[in-house]
Amino acid sequence: MDFTLDRIVREFMVDDLGLDAIDRRYSRFLSLAISGLRDLYYDNVGGLIKEVVLDVNDDDTVSLPSDYIDYHAIGGVKNGQFLSLGVNNNYADVYKDDCGDKITPTNETDSIGYITYYSSRNDLGEDLGRHFGTGDGYSSIGEYKVYRDRGYIALNNSSATQIVLRYKADIESVDGDFIVHPFNVEAIRAWIWNKYVSRSRSHNLGQIQLADKAYKEAKKKALRRHYAFNINEFVQAWKTGQRSSPKL
Repeated sequence: MDFTLDRIVREFMVDDLGLDAIDRRYSRFLSLAISGLRDLYYDNVGGLIKEVVLDVNDDDTVSLPSDYIDYHAIGGVKNGQFLSLGVNNNYADVYKDDCGDKITPTNETDSIGYITYYSSRNDLGEDLGRHFGTGDGYSSIGEYKVYRDRGYIALNNSSATQIVLRYKADIESVDGDFIVHPFNVEAIRAWIWNKYVSRSRSHNLGQIQLADKAYKEAKKKALRRHYAFNINEFVQAWKTGQRSSPKL
C-alpha cells in the first residue's frame, strides 16, 4: 500500500493522538504534513523529481517549467542513453539584436561579454579536441548555464532541438493523495508531532524540545536512507573507472 499524505495524517491522528475517529482537525494536520514534506524536500531529503522533454527556442534558450526549483541533470538521449550536457558557468547571458535575434559569440572576447571559445576542427568540421575557455564541464554535445531568475537555460555549442530536463519540482499543489517516499514517512509524522506539541499549551518546554529532537533525528535517518552507500554501485563505478595502461 502506498504511503499517501492522507494515510500518514489519519494514522497520526489514531496512533499518536489516540483518536477513535478523524475529526475536524484533519485539515490542520494535513497542512502540517505538507509543510513537513516541503521542509524535507528543500533540504534534499527525497523529493519530487520530474523528467520532461523541452523544445529549444530559436535563440538557443530553453524555457524553464513554471514549477522548476533546481535541476538534477540536463542533456539529451542518444541510442537509448542519457547524455549530459556540460555546465559552463562562464557562459554569458543571451544577447539579442534589435530584431530579437541572438547575437552569436565570435572566437574572440567581444564587447558584449562573451567568454573566448577556441576549438580545433578540420576542414570537414570534425572536432579534433583541444578546447580552451569552455568552462568547467565541457561536453561534446554542448554546454548550458541555467538562469533561474530569468526563467531559461542558455545553450552553447549545441545543435539539439530538444533537451531532457530532470529537475526538482515545486510541491505547492500537493494534496492528501500525494504519495510519500517510504523513507520519509517517519520524518513527516515526527514533524507533525513536533509542530503539534510546540503549539499546544498542555506541553511543557521539555516535551517541546524532545519533539524537536525526535524530528531532527528522523530527518537525519531519512537522509541516510536516501543516500545509503550501495556496494554494488561502488563496484560498478570502480570497474568503469579502471583503464588499461599501455605497456612501454
